[in-house]
Amino acid sequence: SSPFENNGAFNKKFIAIKDLTENLIEFGGGKYYFPFKCKTWGCKSKEFTPILKYNEETNKKEFADWQIIRLQEVWDGYGEAATLPMTIDCELRDELVETVKPGDFVSVTGKLEVLEIPGDPGTDKRDFLDAASKVAPHTVFTPTNQANSFPLMPLLHHDKRSGDLILEAGSFALSNTGICRIDDFEKITQPNALAEAMSRQTIS
Repeated sequence: SSPFENNGAFNKKFIAIKDLTENLIEFGGGKYYFPFKCKTWGCKSKEFTPILKYNEETNKKEFADWQIIRLQEVWDGYGEAATLPMTIDCELRDELVETVKPGDFVSVTGKLEVLEIPGDPGTDKRDFLDAASKVAPHTVFTPTNQANSFPLMPLLHHDKRSGDLILEAGSFALSNTGICRIDDFEKITQPNALAEAMSRQTIS
């Protein structure tokens, strides 16, 4: 197992540079360090090379470079500037170790694991929509099952009082750079327009 996956004790071998003798050292806590001196009598070597064993079953090395960095969000002009920025720890391995330094602006991609919490079938979707609204700069909620709900796409209609033509932007346009929360997704009457907005990021 890798040192960052094993919190118990493990043994590690090093080769002394001068006489090429092996030194077997026991470590704990899932981390190892280079020995200060060789265990072989008469050897004065102070430089060592770790022996990296290769696991053919997992196709991985038993040991690898490992680093934890802490990412902090950058204020983009939305919301309150005085709030405490959110942080998340990120684990770097192998060639990514020591590629960034404090203060660098980085983009990180990875797998986000989401655990669905079982509950009332009628409220689960609404709970997800409410949670999404808390992480987006701004959101627009559109209940498609209501007759007076705000339209998804731009809509041109006559004003009842003045008779003038009025162009309403629609939920998609108003939620630009944010999240458009749509309740009762299966009841949308404009599936083609929805497909264009999701695939091309355009509204026509």
